[in-house]
Amino acid sequence: MDIQIDAKSRQPIAEQIKDKLVRLIEKGDIGPGEELPSVHELADILQISRMTTAGVYESLCSTGIIEKTEASGHYRVSRRKK
Repeated sequence: MDIQIDAKSRQPIAEQIKDKLVRLIEKGDIGPGEELPSVHELADILQISRMTTAGVYESLCSTGIIEKTEASGHYRVSRRKK
């Protein structure tokens, strides 16, 4: 998964990550039912705090773009909820 953040951007890092994930989902690069990296893994990849990645995932869950499965991970939803 190619997510790059710009530490010098005026846009907060969490928003950059959220926007990039939404674009990847909308383009189909992250397919329906596909598992996303764990909070810990994404934080390590991007060299940011786990709190930031957890917040991004929770925000995307609240919009219905992804869903969290207990003890399993975060997944793109098969169909976007309205």
